[in-house]
Amino acid sequence: MSRAIAVPDFDLVVLGASGDLARRKIFPALWDLHQDGWLPASGRIIAAARQFPPEFQTQLRRDCAADSNSNWSQFADNIVFAENVNAAADLAPLAKILGPAGNRVRVFYAALPPSLYAPLADSIATAGLSEHPARLVLEKPIGRDLESYRAINAAVARRFAEDQIFRIDHYLGKETVQNLLVTRFANMAWEPLWSRDHIDHVQISAAESAGAEGRGGYYESSGALRDMAQNHLLQLLCLTAMEPPRSLDPDAVRDEKVKVLHSLRPLAAEDFVVGQYGAGAVAGKPAAGYREDVGVAESRTETYAALRVCIDNWRWAGVPFYLRTGKRMASRATVALIQFRRPPADYFGGSARPNRMVIRLQPNEGLELQTMSKRPGPGGISLRETVLNLNYGEGVGKLPDAYERLLLDALRGIRTLYMRDDEIEAAWKWLAPALDSGREPEMYPAGSWGPDAAQILLAKEGRQWHNPM
Repeated sequence: MSRAIAVPDFDLVVLGASGDLARRKIFPALWDLHQDGWLPASGRIIAAARQFPPEFQTQLRRDCAADSNSNWSQFADNIVFAENVNAAADLAPLAKILGPAGNRVRVFYAALPPSLYAPLADSIATAGLSEHPARLVLEKPIGRDLESYRAINAAVARRFAEDQIFRIDHYLGKETVQNLLVTRFANMAWEPLWSRDHIDHVQISAAESAGAEGRGGYYESSGALRDMAQNHLLQLLCLTAMEPPRSLDPDAVRDEKVKVLHSLRPLAAEDFVVGQYGAGAVAGKPAAGYREDVGVAESRTETYAALRVCIDNWRWAGVPFYLRTGKRMASRATVALIQFRRPPADYFGGSARPNRMVIRLQPNEGLELQTMSKRPGPGGISLRETVLNLNYGEGVGKLPDAYERLLLDALRGIRTLYMRDDEIEAAWKWLAPALDSGREPEMYPAGSWGPDAAQILLAKEGRQWHNPM
């Protein structure tokens, strides 16, 4: 379906092109899109930065894993390197490189700190580069709270219309996240069961085995709540809980997500837990604590957050959604667990476990359905759990990176997987009680599944976390 929408002639300006995000994600995604034939030969990529380190272009080829690929030169020929570009100052030199827009679409990708978004928007407009169909792509998290988000958004909105602003959350580009829509709305087996009548609770976990080393400057000003909960986890919650949209048009899908956010019960003090990892072991190897990793002896930054969320609407009243994210966890995995209710009558002596659907976002993207079946043998009926496993990558090779889909949609002007203004504002507003609590994070050892208080959050309601391995 998406291949029917052609990619127009374009100029994609990557601002902050020498930075970590551009090198790890943006350029490799563009290279893969070029390899797969998505990008027109006329498309130009302008890599803009204050300064490029020596041999940057050689390193970029390594970053894209294209060392031995003979097609690299064709891709590299479409990259223009613009040095001495200050994104928050005069962009007249960049305007000279771009020239008249004509029929070309201009996309400005801000691989920059959010504090630069407002001056960047001013610079683009002052240089005469903001007219339609120019687009501005902004990375999360935008702001630190509701007030700062509103200030940044208002400044950007003075220069760009809402339909020109593409607020990115790379989780929405993941194949498995998009498969949530397909699983729910293309299969009549599930949607009739997708409510409080049949579902006991939902868990969404985003666990990382890596720590914050090398990212201390960013993470100290962010923490798990801003880095993951406000965007990634709430986006997964919305896609899991939303009503069927009237269509897959961008605003139809986002309207339903916003309705979920507006239905969230206000967050109370007993509904969230924050933690920070200390020294421990991950995969059998010693691991330092967060304070040692970032070199801040008295840090109170949370590296773990767990939240109990209630959606007060007709479909989900009484069904808790448990969200958690953490660094230096026992394993790296992002999963959504849908736990169904127990059968209304017990014929098997309590051995029938509730059915579960486990949607694996990473790694090994796919879907598991855990059902009960009879254990083979003539000695009566004994139950066992049987897992039906759907691997999304089977038969298709490497699944595309999330940035491939999102970059392609930005070039084509498709905003379904990008976040709308009111969507982000509602998320910041709901999360404010946790952000403003000033709560001391509870310590947990590296390589564990988080602090004890997070286990109690579920145990007091007779439930426990699903820990993916």
